[in-house]
Amino acid sequence: MGDRTARALAAVLLVLLVVVVVAPLVVVVIGSVIDTSVLGLTSESWQQDASAWSWFSYVLELYGEHLARSAWLAIVVVAGAFLIGFPAAYGLARRSDGWSAAVRVLLDAPLAIPGLTVGIGLLLAYPWGRASGATLAAGHLLYALPFFVRAATNALSAAGLAELEEAAAAAGASATQRFQRIVLPLARPGLLAGALMAFTISWGEFNVSFLLATPTTQTFPAALYLTYTTNSFPVAAAATTLFLAAATPALLLLQQIAASETARFGEAA
Repeated sequence: MGDRTARALAAVLLVLLVVVVVAPLVVVVIGSVIDTSVLGLTSESWQQDASAWSWFSYVLELYGEHLARSAWLAIVVVAGAFLIGFPAAYGLARRSDGWSAAVRVLLDAPLAIPGLTVGIGLLLAYPWGRASGATLAAGHLLYALPFFVRAATNALSAAGLAELEEAAAAAGASATQRFQRIVLPLARPGLLAGALMAFTISWGEFNVSFLLATPTTQTFPAALYLTYTTNSFPVAAAATTLFLAAATPALLLLQQIAASETARFGEAA
């Protein structure tokens, strides 16, 4: 395949991506700030004389608590991913035996199970934790942890962690010095990327949230679903725009980290 053919295929794929993914999101965002009749859409008009930005005020007034709750839950999930995932990634980066392979499979197992199944399992196993939101946080963590561990493990494994630590130990470095000067610098890009992935996964998780949350622990994706089923298009569009406003910066930063790491490894090579 020649370079010209490859570029043509890449251009076609880019156009398809824009048409299938980007264009609908752009329409939704535009629909949150302009008269929807411009888009050829009709909707109930309970505030015809109001500013388009009133839809955002309405969403924040009605679902502001859900928005704040989702943000807090995502932060808790990121903290849990650090506490559990960083030690796991460190151990996996230093080993390549059957035990580490088994741990990787167990970590990835939730990704192959429908969210409703995971939610029901947590609900039956820990019914006491539903009211406090503990089972909800656990459900989010189950889906976020594999991505966090994989990102941190890849970062630690890229430069041969075990060999570097052995060399540092032979040179007289203490365990604390090895952790500060070898482990943390190697892990930092992976930890940041994993934290961003954990945040975005928790922020957008719906199935587990819809099943495990109570009226006092419900998250914003569930409120988003309610706007789609019970409110007008401008309200749903405003809610979607608020949802994207929080997720997009994290995704852009994640992309920036990936680009900088790719460039760094290219220079090293």
